[in-house]
Amino acid sequence: MLDALGKYAKFAPVVLRAFLGIGFVAAGMMKILDIPGITPMFATFFGDLAKPLLILVAVIEVLGGLALLLGVWARVAALILSVVMVVAMIVSWNIQPFGFFGDIAQVFGMVPFAYLVMCIAIALRGAQKWALLPDKT
Repeated sequence: MLDALGKYAKFAPVVLRAFLGIGFVAAGMMKILDIPGITPMFATFFGDLAKPLLILVAVIEVLGGLALLLGVWARVAALILSVVMVVAMIVSWNIQPFGFFGDIAQVFGMVPFAYLVMCIAIALRGAQKWALLPDKT
């Protein structure tokens, strides 16, 4: 059965790009649509820079997600989104001192980590199939 799946392996980068693209667009739009509600949480980490950083992150997530979905500068988008995910991981780790292990608050650190790993995979492999601007490899 697994051998039968091998013929579909070429679509893996497309599935990865679609998953990440939708995830980042959704996350960015949630931030944009609730700036007053999310700013206080950002303020606990970033102080007076909370609102400008929130807007910056939201725009990066939406534009980066669209770039991944469409396959336009996918490697660049994935690298930029990787930086956002590293910051998200650091912020998540600062919620509790013991990293990912412990109560449910630390589980939220796993999502940025998973997104980071997927972004790195796209940055290394490029957009591949069904991209408006395929990466030159």
